[in-house]
Amino acid sequence: MKRILLCLEDYNELIFLQTSLKKLGFDIEGIQNPIKVNELLMTFNPRLIFMTRNGKKVNGKLMAEKINKRM
Repeated sequence: MKRILLCLEDYNELIFLQTSLKKLGFDIEGIQNPIKVNELLMTFNPRLIFMTRNGKKVNGKLMAEKINKRM
């Protein structure tokens, strides 16, 4: 089963994608707080990450740079 991490600001979008992808058989974890991403990367180990690119709370560009430095 493929694991997907959703880090989106909009709650409605997060819930919609989470339920849709679960129906397709994916293992989904959704968060709105970018601080929890590091913890989830260690425990959940997702194969794919969807995140907001430029938002008030979530800045996907900076998060992607941090993730690439760790790997």
